[in-house]
Amino acid sequence: MVGRSATTGPDDPAHGLPRNITAAEVDLSQVQRDWERQLTALLKQWFTVTERQRDQILDRVRAAINNNDLAALAALNVSSAEQAHILTEAMTQMALNAAQHVVDEAARQGVRIDPVATDTHRFAVTAVALAALLTAALTNSAGREALRLWSPSASGDDVSRAVRSHLESLSTSFVEAHLGGALHSAEQAGRMETMLAAPTAALYASEQMDGARTCAPCQKINGKWIGNSDDPGITAKVEAIYPNGGYVHCLGGVRCRGAVVSIFRPQQVPAAGA
Repeated sequence: MVGRSATTGPDDPAHGLPRNITAAEVDLSQVQRDWERQLTALLKQWFTVTERQRDQILDRVRAAINNNDLAALAALNVSSAEQAHILTEAMTQMALNAAQHVVDEAARQGVRIDPVATDTHRFAVTAVALAALLTAALTNSAGREALRLWSPSASGDDVSRAVRSHLESLSTSFVEAHLGGALHSAEQAGRMETMLAAPTAALYASEQMDGARTCAPCQKINGKWIGNSDDPGITAKVEAIYPNGGYVHCLGGVRCRGAVVSIFRPQQVPAAGA
């Protein structure tokens, strides 16, 4: 963990510091742009690997049909290790970027803090599980389609070609949503670790990155005070609301872009050297 530090002074224009701001005034537009950029890069890498997985799946489908082995269609599997590695790296970078965004947000309030490095083990565990689940969704879809097309006289080549067309026609929105959710989870982790290592600040729920798509539950929590960063049990309080990324009651599920923002006030932050 990086050390903590802060500088601040009287909250008035004569000292060049901004006035007290509200949670709604903490600008997260750069955070949103960074997440979009990271997600675009991740998806490009992910789908490159998916193309190779698809070829492996089709080879297994072809063999199963040629052998009239329907049980094999229910046991299709390919490795997701490469995608887990890609996702771990993307989540780690996302957390580091998020920590710096919190530093920038504090600086705009006249407070200097340090970013906190995040434990990559947490991201690796998440990435392994999610990569396996998304790969299983792909193999299950292939197996179901192959079973639908099977007949005692069907050829493996014919069925595998049809299954390829089916897999290529699938929407990518499901994968995009879950990978976006994973990046947001890492983003939240980087933000929270940096906030909790900083001098005391008031923490608020913010749903501004949901934009016009904000659901009713997220609208209700938006701008609500959660607690102060040095409150006993503040981590549990935050995790009860934002357990692994977005707001727990969001109707959009993994697509939620809810976040926590910190407000530093002169009476909360010790003066430099104090």
